Amino acid sequence: SDVYKRQELELKYSQLKDQLAATESTLNETKENNNRLQRDKEELSKKYSAKALELENLTEESTRQQSELFSLREEFNSLHSKYSKLQDKLRSSEDMLYDLQRDKEESRNVFDNTVQIYRQE
Repeated sequence: SDVYKRQELELKYSQLKDQLAATESTLNETKENNNRLQRDKEELSKKYSAKALELENLTEESTRQQSELFSLREEFNSLHSKYSKLQDKLRSSEDMLYDLQRDKEESRNVFDNTVQIYRQE
């Protein structure tokens, strides 16, 4: 009976020892996984911070460019308005020049005719 109990205890001890070794192995794997996950988390955190900074910089640049575009658009509109006014003045001036040229020709014809009449008399 004592021998049987002893064998039973030795078997139980052996089983508990195996179970403890398996638990320790699982614990070590879990620690390694946790360490790997922690490193991955830190690496991702650095990447996230870098991307957040890049996004902030791009947003600032975009805002600056939008402001610059707005200013350029205002300047373009102003120049376009001035150009249109000058174009109108040029057309008016060309019309006036055409009228003056025509008047000159008419005056020349009248003068020539008058000179011819005086010569005939």
